[in-house]
Amino acid sequence: MRRFILFAVLAGAIIAAGGLWYVYKAPYAAAARFPAASEAVVTRFTTLPKPARADYLALAGYVVEGFLTYATPTNARARYPGLHAGGKRQAEELEGFSRVAPLMAVWLENSKSTMLTLPSGRTVDLAAVLEDGLLAGTDPRNPDYWGDITDRDQRIAEAADVALSLWLSRATVWQRLDAGERSQVVRWLLQVNGKEVADNNWHLFVAQVNVALQALGAEFDANAIEKNLARTLQFYRGDGWFTDGPDGPVDYYNAWGFYYHIGWIHRMNAGLLADTVDKSLPVFAGDLLHLLGPHSYPVMGRSVCYRMAVPAPLIFASTFDPASIPPAQARRALDLTWDFFLEHGALREGRVTQGYCGDDPKILDNYSGPASCLWSLRSLIVALHLPREADFWTQDAAPLPVEQGDFERRIAGGRWLVRGDARTSDITLVNPEPLPESQTRFTPYSLIDRVLGAVRGTPHRPDNEPAKYGRATYGSVQPFCGCPT
Repeated sequence: MRRFILFAVLAGAIIAAGGLWYVYKAPYAAAARFPAASEAVVTRFTTLPKPARADYLALAGYVVEGFLTYATPTNARARYPGLHAGGKRQAEELEGFSRVAPLMAVWLENSKSTMLTLPSGRTVDLAAVLEDGLLAGTDPRNPDYWGDITDRDQRIAEAADVALSLWLSRATVWQRLDAGERSQVVRWLLQVNGKEVADNNWHLFVAQVNVALQALGAEFDANAIEKNLARTLQFYRGDGWFTDGPDGPVDYYNAWGFYYHIGWIHRMNAGLLADTVDKSLPVFAGDLLHLLGPHSYPVMGRSVCYRMAVPAPLIFASTFDPASIPPAQARRALDLTWDFFLEHGALREGRVTQGYCGDDPKILDNYSGPASCLWSLRSLIVALHLPREADFWTQDAAPLPVEQGDFERRIAGGRWLVRGDARTSDITLVNPEPLPESQTRFTPYSLIDRVLGAVRGTPHRPDNEPAKYGRATYGSVQPFCGCPT
């Protein structure tokens, strides 16, 4: 009997240990495939006093190595390590391709060769990688087909990045496609038209797809462009800022969800959104300069893991109107942002981690999957779109407002008060309408949450929205979510 009891206890311990491994370690098991030696690229970047364009290109190579580590054989999808979202795995794996594709495309755009040597020493034909993924993903007969696009479908968001990638690589990948292949890719992209979308920044996805197709000389829907841009502009609240939908919040989606797409749409067709780019973008960018510093920015709101994308509008603004936003300050913002986050665990195993610093499930939204956080690459994509001779790359970086002196500034139409402390480099965002402190405490991501998520196959992460939007202040030196690496 004793032996039986001992055996049962031992078996239970083994099963429990296996279960704990499954809920804690299994989501990240695939990360072991990433070449450990390639981590030197990230480590080196954080030691540089003044990173150069070549150092950002090295980061791009690191990201591409990550993509190829986790990609399917066709390169149409990538199965990144991490916690899953609530949607279908098919869409998650598409994100793994679509959110890296624009980075591959800008590398091709300004390179004399299509061959890229990765940090591990492996050499790949980047145009072939992008072409193979596009053709497999848009072919209904291929096992890696991305699927038909339906109402409120995550594929609508990803189609915007796919279309942008085609435009950015128009001199290489688009030129390599024959008439039938072009028709196949365009046919998949056109499915975004006529579909119901979330009534917020999603309207820009549909517009961007059609603007890119128009710029490529392909079939497009002019009405879809006009209708979706008109609806987007109805979310404008003045003083440079949008709300994310008619009743949505004011947050950093202005940077990575609005002005990022506005910048590309205007770049592809200068006749579109000219008034927004000429008048609203400089105002927003001026505010954004006051939110960024050596300790990044006073993070708040949802989609925190997109954190490195924040400087993207500054780069666009410095390109469209250098008098309003000096390229040297936009460059400083990019350097500080990437240095801070890389030093605090944002890039690891060839992936962008799922948190503010490292992986942090308590702030990871349930709609975010293993590849969602690759939207963080957006500032890098805009920067590498600029040629090496651009002022952004050739001028010495200039200090940001918090590096020049103390300040107090009202932004977002008076919704926020921002204070900068030059001595500590701390930037504080003051919320004029906070919730009671008792309502803004974090609910931890518990073992029960992990088990339920693993058993159900869907995320069971806590809803910490009151903490993300309702606190009285948010600071950069001590971020509201902490900084676990």
